Amino acid sequence: MSSMTLRRDNWIEKDNLLNEMRAMDFRIGELRFLAVYLSRIDARDESTREVRFSFDEFVKILELELGIRKVNLAVMRETAKRLLSKVIVVPNKKTGGFTAFQMFKRVKVDDDGSGEWRVWIDAHDEALPRLFKLKHYFKYQVWNALRLSSPQQVRMYEILKQYEHLGERVISVDELRAQLGIDRAAYPDFNTFKRDILDKYQKRLSETTDIRFNYEKHGKRGKGGKVLELKFFIEKNEDYTDQFTLDEFIDLQGDVDIDPIDEGFTIDDDDNSPLKERLELLTLACGSEFSLEEMAVLLDKYCEVEGFGRDDVEIFDYLASRYKYLKMQGSRREIKNRLAYLKSLIGKDI
Repeated sequence: MSSMTLRRDNWIEKDNLLNEMRAMDFRIGELRFLAVYLSRIDARDESTREVRFSFDEFVKILELELGIRKVNLAVMRETAKRLLSKVIVVPNKKTGGFTAFQMFKRVKVDDDGSGEWRVWIDAHDEALPRLFKLKHYFKYQVWNALRLSSPQQVRMYEILKQYEHLGERVISVDELRAQLGIDRAAYPDFNTFKRDILDKYQKRLSETTDIRFNYEKHGKRGKGGKVLELKFFIEKNEDYTDQFTLDEFIDLQGDVDIDPIDEGFTIDDDDNSPLKERLELLTLACGSEFSLEEMAVLLDKYCEVEGFGRDDVEIFDYLASRYKYLKMQGSRREIKNRLAYLKSLIGKDI
């Protein structure tokens, strides 16, 4: 497809060097948001650097509502600070050095003058060479990023999509880990990395994106036969779940209770809402040790890490497994703040 036929609400043009970024501190909603942002700028026109979102679509792309509270200015302020703190680190493979820069320089949340709340976001000046007038880049349609359910899955897709035209890519295991944002201490042996990352992502990409891949061990082995490199074979995929538009993705997130007023989160004893029933169920996964408000904190953290929209059985089993680990550790040593410790386990491999 030629550049003249690109639809700005559909296609992303991403700089090859920007695609070497490390994803250590990106949540799934933030990587989706970056993809949507890139789809709304015109890579040949720097004046499009500031993008406007409706309050509702901004919240849903970033999955801020999380099913347990109103989205208000306090939430938006924290979200804005997190977006502005995003630092892209691009390595220089020739020298071993790197370049680091902020992705965004300004987030504005305000009434647009007509009574509608909007969000404006502008790229940082240092990021502009990686966003506009690109010489070396690849393209993909934004729906591919919307169906993936973790930041590592999005990065795996982009890492391989960049090389689709060549049909293959050789990459070291350490470099792949770095680009996926997976700490070296995680999945220390290759068999676990293969089972929990490579094989799962292979299945996920083939089900939900426009590429699929196979891979094999490649090159010389390290000490003790350690796998150092992998060779990926990438091909076009026609057998995926039907693509959908950003509007359809936003509709799937359901209604969001948006109130640009700062307020806390509490649950009254006489509250018979579905939320209270949900939290009462989930508290059983944690031995009924925590209050409903405390369970809301855990649910908030779970949705932040795993994404919005999981069913309660999945969440129950997940929290139960983390609570079991908390109890085991608590039998060995004193844990002064058990809620904080349990919250810290969410999103980590145990």
